[in-house]
Amino acid sequence: MLSPGHDPVLNSTMAMAAIGAMAGPIGLGVGAIVGYFHGLHKKKKLEEQVESEVNRQAQIDQELERQIEAMRNGAQNGMAGSTGLILVKEHLASEPQTGSPARPAGPAPAGEGLIILTDNLGPPAPSTGPLAGKTHGPSAALAKAAEVHKNGGSKGTKANRALEEQIVTARERQRKLLESLQGPAASPKETHAASHPVKPTPPATDPDGFRLVYAGGKLVRKERDVDQDGKPDIIRYYDEHGRLIRQEEDSRLDGRPDTWTFFTGGRAVRKESDTNGNGKVDLWAFYDGPDNLVRTEADTDHNAHRDRVILYEKGEMVEEQRYSPGLDPPRMIAIFANGRQRRKEEDTDGDGRMDRVTEYDGSGHITKVSRNPVGAGTFALVAIYQPKTGEVLQEEEDVNGDGRIDVISHYTKGRLVRREFFDLPEVASLTPQLSLPQASAKQETP
Repeated sequence: MLSPGHDPVLNSTMAMAAIGAMAGPIGLGVGAIVGYFHGLHKKKKLEEQVESEVNRQAQIDQELERQIEAMRNGAQNGMAGSTGLILVKEHLASEPQTGSPARPAGPAPAGEGLIILTDNLGPPAPSTGPLAGKTHGPSAALAKAAEVHKNGGSKGTKANRALEEQIVTARERQRKLLESLQGPAASPKETHAASHPVKPTPPATDPDGFRLVYAGGKLVRKERDVDQDGKPDIIRYYDEHGRLIRQEEDSRLDGRPDTWTFFTGGRAVRKESDTNGNGKVDLWAFYDGPDNLVRTEADTDHNAHRDRVILYEKGEMVEEQRYSPGLDPPRMIAIFANGRQRRKEEDTDGDGRMDRVTEYDGSGHITKVSRNPVGAGTFALVAIYQPKTGEVLQEEEDVNGDGRIDVISHYTKGRLVRREFFDLPEVASLTPQLSLPQASAKQETP
């Protein structure tokens, strides 16, 4: 049986196709067809040669077995008490021509092969292939048994040494013949490996360059040395089921971890960071879904109190809260839309109540400021601004604190031009004098 690597049909087809390709696509096809049929013819010839060789050896085997049986019956000092009977005979010499005299009996000339028959101590005969049932190798007692049989137990003669050399040569040639016709026999180690497959060794690194660390056959962590200083800068930890649970990162590459990410079900749920390198966490980020940031908390003045909270929707900031030490309630709340601030509420005196509200247009310019200077339930003073210039256009006052506007003042280029009174004498404003800062035309950033 020919191995796929020596298939004459495939080899011939590819060779002729390559030759025909020089004439173009049509030549490629014609060459492949011609090569295919030529390969079939060549393969058939090789199979006929193999079959002829096997038949010839079978005939020789039958003849030698007949001779062995005759020698057993007539031998007086034979091998009846031994563990095996060995006879060697030339079988690799060239075929005699028709009509040529038969080869005279005697030892095989040097360089010609021998076939080994009836060796019951040799390796087992192959069960498949063209040499099925044929002994293909001598036993360990081959040389000694051959000496006993051919020389009656004498040792050290030149004839015996020549016979041993021929036997060794025959063994090697016969092994090569078997490999060419049937393929090399599997070694005991290969047979054992095939029946008991060994688990492949896990890779040392993954495609991202992380070194894999195992314990008890399970992945426990991955490490990556970003700056190649011999120390891991990113470490990922895994649970007993191989799921990522935590990642530590040295983002500043100073030898100390400063960012910790925690995972649940394989996705990030919280990240903690040390932004100033003092060894304490001062920024927390919370996630809801893959990479979906919903809230951050920060200690901006590094006094161990979280004083800034930002809320997100679909990755965009929608609200910012500022706190004084002790947290609740917030001292400032800013509302954002489309990435711009639209409203800001402030507790300017720290009494826990918002007493100033600033409103912005879509471009971030101030349009209105409302104040409650006396802590009443409603805003006592409201100022309307020109967004682009920041000039005061109008002021509204609740003088008596009943929740209704009592005085409206109108301005032009920052100067009072008219004042309206409602249910009050036309006198100056009775509300406390408040200084309203001139609004800037530039966008206010948090």
